[in-house]
Amino acid sequence: FKLRLEASTGLETPIDTSRRLKCRNAPNNFVMSFLDDDGSPQMAGLRAPSRSCSNPGCPVILSLHGMDVPAERQAYAYNPKAEAWVLAPHGRSSFAGLNWQNQGHRSAWAALKALANYSRRFADGSYAADVKRVIFTGHSNGGFGALLLPSEKP
Repeated sequence: FKLRLEASTGLETPIDTSRRLKCRNAPNNFVMSFLDDDGSPQMAGLRAPSRSCSNPGCPVILSLHGMDVPAERQAYAYNPKAEAWVLAPHGRSSFAGLNWQNQGHRSAWAALKALANYSRRFADGSYAADVKRVIFTGHSNGGFGALLLPSEKP
């Protein structure tokens, strides 16, 4: 798909730009945008389960990136899981989610909350995420975050 954006009202310089969009089908990786707790827009890479989940829903593999690894690439590093979501939050920075402390830490929790809401609308709710069942994992500095996050909410 190709998306064309035009805006001129209230701008000093009108915007006229085109972007190519990737169309993905589950269980391919894709990106979810969400509002963080402070109201700022953030993003996370996702991989949907390859089949629907029974009650109470699919567990979540929360995967935190290391330095210079975009969230989408972190999610894409995983093969599709039969009955689990892969969630790779951006963490507010490609610099290892700001060390997965403070803002990056809170942003990871906000991404998990956003996935809970998003997944209930994904494929008529049959792929709902059970955010009470989370597997924490991380690469490099993301490994530090994977130790830090569950220690807050065991």
